[in-house]
Amino acid sequence: MGLDFSEFDGAAAELYQWASACLGWDLAETLRTASPDELRQTYIAQPAIFCVSVAALRALEAAGVPRPAFVAGHSLGEFSALVAAGALSFEAGLLLVARRAEAMQRAADARPGSMSSVLGLSAEGVEMAVEATAQDQVLAVANDSAPAATRAENSPRECPATYAGRGTPAASSARSAATETQKIAGWAM
Repeated sequence: MGLDFSEFDGAAAELYQWASACLGWDLAETLRTASPDELRQTYIAQPAIFCVSVAALRALEAAGVPRPAFVAGHSLGEFSALVAAGALSFEAGLLLVARRAEAMQRAADARPGSMSSVLGLSAEGVEMAVEATAQDQVLAVANDSAPAATRAENSPRECPATYAGRGTPAASSARSAATETQKIAGWAM
């Protein structure tokens, strides 16, 4: 996951080494040797994704591509966008992302769940499906990404089957789920 940048560019390799020093664990070794389940853990995935994003930026710069005039990001992507814009140092961004990821991991560990992307239903359709299937479970619309692409977060891990049973394609996210819904209500970040 993302180690190709360190092979392409020495600055990216140094970035991974510096990230390891800041994090207190060997990022490159983790990316090389961790199992897919380990990489899905929020406390590993988020700092790794952030570092890979910044390494990609550094590799593009090393190849002569100028920094973009405008950047944007959502959720975790906001941090790498701030680094790309020069508004936040890599180190500050990494430490913020790591603390955020640790808090989100604690929330995910305390209240296990998953997230599913539901394709082909409107946000209203997903809300109706959530209401019809929630029963006593925590099941909530996590975000409305685009028309006919909505994510729902749940406590049980059967969420994709719930929607698939209604003829709607759904896919589980490849990470532990701790998002902006009621699952982490009360958790101070």
